[in-house]
Amino acid sequence: MDTLLLRAARAMPHPLGRVYLAQMAKSASLADRAAADAERVLRKTLVAPHERVEDLRPIADCARTRAWLRKDFLERRFRGTDAYIGAATRLRERTTPPSVKTLRKLFGLQKWDWANRDDGAAEDARLAELRKRTSESVADLDYGDVLELAGCAVWGRNEFNAYCEAHEIYDFWTRDYVDGLVEHLEETRSTLGVATLNVVEAGAGDGRLSHLLRDALAKRGAAVNVAATDSGK
Repeated sequence: MDTLLLRAARAMPHPLGRVYLAQMAKSASLADRAAADAERVLRKTLVAPHERVEDLRPIADCARTRAWLRKDFLERRFRGTDAYIGAATRLRERTTPPSVKTLRKLFGLQKWDWANRDDGAAEDARLAELRKRTSESVADLDYGDVLELAGCAVWGRNEFNAYCEAHEIYDFWTRDYVDGLVEHLEETRSTLGVATLNVVEAGAGDGRLSHLLRDALAKRGAAVNVAATDSGK
């Protein structure tokens, strides 16, 4: 697989495409190596031999490369941990979405609070300091810092982020959210005074939210119809 990717990279006319495919090839070739060893090799492919901030520009300019590096980093760091395996096993056994409380317990997110902006501000300040300190050379940075500087957003992530990356989850629907939305739809039907409320979810992706809503509405016997649609783009 990695040999085919390298051949494709060399034939790719667009420079960003070459970077993306070459990095995928290198990552694939390191699949069986320990995380620290793989990261050492990958870091070298990004900034060696000059160790300059300029070397990160092709990565910063290519969303696909950043996404690939982020996913690769998170999987190597977290996917094999006891916390990840335990949480993934519990979620695989569920037939209904977990509550926020359960999700926090599974992934150790007890201190997480979406309304708390302090963590984000602290991370922004830390990144600004990193950029100031490494205006030219990245020689003193570890692999995680190099990726963060390139815009891969890996700081502060844990098993939850690795799980979402591995399963291509962009919106993690919880029981709290689904129940709250069901109540809102029932209240809307009542307010409008209609016998049945028809709802269309545009940009539904794989349709999971609509599926969960239909199940929850059916259990309540609510007169709400939900249809999912997506252009696939």
